[in-house]
Amino acid sequence: MKQTFCEDVPNYPQEFVNQMLAKNSSLLNYAYEDVLALSPRFDNEEEPLCLSMERLIRPRMAINMKNQWMYIVQAGQNFTQSIRIETCREQGGKCRMIDDFAEGYVTMCKQKFIYRVLSAVSENGEIIRDYFRFPASCCCHVQFQAIEEKARIRSFS
Repeated sequence: MKQTFCEDVPNYPQEFVNQMLAKNSSLLNYAYEDVLALSPRFDNEEEPLCLSMERLIRPRMAINMKNQWMYIVQAGQNFTQSIRIETCREQGGKCRMIDDFAEGYVTMCKQKFIYRVLSAVSENGEIIRDYFRFPASCCCHVQFQAIEEKARIRSFS
C-alpha cells in the first residue's frame, strides 16, 4: 500500500508553525482530535471478513488531492490534528470465511481511503485548509473470474 502520510518528519518546520500559530490565534479553532472506540465495532456474534487495525495518528506530512506532499500543522499541546485511521492487515489477501463461496468468484481485501480537511503549510508559507487522503477501512471485494481464466492462471502457477 502506498503511504499517504508520515508521522516522523526529520526536517519538520516546527519553529515556523509555532510562529504562525502565535501570529494568528484564530487558527487554534482548527485543532482537531478524533477518538477511538473503546471496544471493537463488532460484537462476539460477528466476525470481520478482512482483518484491520485502528489507530490514532498525528500526521506531520500528507498527500493532498493534487498528489502533493504538504506539512500538516502540529504544535504539541498547543495545536494537534489527530486522525483515526483503519488499515488492512492483509491488503490483497483473500477474505476470511467466504473465499471460494461460489465457483468462479474470488475475494480480496482492499484498503479504502477518505479525504479529510486539515490545516497545512502551503508552498508560499501560509497556513491553509486542504484535503488529505487517509486509510479509512478495509473491505472485502468479490469478483467474478471466468472458469477458463482461473484454469489458465492455475496452469502458470
